[in-house]
Amino acid sequence: MTKDELRASFKNKRLALLPAERQALDDQLLEGLKSLDLSAVRYVHIYLPIAKWKEYDTMPFIHWLRQYHPEIHIVVSVSELKHGTLEHFIWNTESVVKNAWGIPELVLHPNTNRVNPTDIDLVVIPLLVCDHEGNRIGYGKGYYDRFLQACRSDVHKVGISYFEPLDELIPADPWDVPLDRLITPAGSIVF
Repeated sequence: MTKDELRASFKNKRLALLPAERQALDDQLLEGLKSLDLSAVRYVHIYLPIAKWKEYDTMPFIHWLRQYHPEIHIVVSVSELKHGTLEHFIWNTESVVKNAWGIPELVLHPNTNRVNPTDIDLVVIPLLVCDHEGNRIGYGKGYYDRFLQACRSDVHKVGISYFEPLDELIPADPWDVPLDRLITPAGSIVF
């Protein structure tokens, strides 16, 4: 299958999940995130979920981090739609609104702290599916590949998926950045 065919197939599979089924899967994904070694993490980048696409809801993990790891800075992105890039900010109490694509983002204020991608230790990445080498299928716009290329080479890249890795390899382009780890409802896979 091509990337576009895989993207469409797994987007439809995710949209077809029933609410009770999805809640059970979300609980398992949260346990996987809680099991990450966060001892050396000071800045964790977490996506804000797009509800209409039924992405895994990261808010319970964010609340857990705030309660049990208050020393960790939670970083979220704001899309620069004109340039196809992301800007990163520490999320404290700022409001969230949906951008032109329906993606939740911070309402920036003069005192919102910008974060350099090289400061980030761990990135939690939304995706549809990946293969056994960590090659992933996202939404096809390349935002995360450009962002990850700007991070340090040792940044830990953790993907979240409702689905197990594919046995077939996903065709990877030279600019694609693979995952270091995948968390699924069945457990955690290190690449």
